[in-house]
Amino acid sequence: MEARRLFEGKTLPTVEQGVGMISIDTIERQWDLVHCEPETNRMVLVSRSRKVGIVGKMAIRDDGKFCLVFEIWATIDPNLGLCEMQQWYIDRSEYQARLAELQHALTANGYLA
Repeated sequence: MEARRLFEGKTLPTVEQGVGMISIDTIERQWDLVHCEPETNRMVLVSRSRKVGIVGKMAIRDDGKFCLVFEIWATIDPNLGLCEMQQWYIDRSEYQARLAELQHALTANGYLA
């Protein structure tokens, strides 16, 4: 899948397995890639149900598997936009920029009005 190729050959941080991240296998099964910023190793994904959008940083788990570490997780209401936004592994000073990135990518790709 396209997402896995984006991880290959990159120097990525290693993170301890835990809550707030998803493996590349889960990404391939349950998520669609909306946008990727290769310079920052950041991805925007939307669930196949189109009910959840996330922006996160690409990393490698301590077991060697590629993963995405959540920065913002938000439910999507097609009429209201992003709802129930949750901040995960992100510096507070970056929250607004990441939220704007998530909204822009979802809007540009037809997931939000």
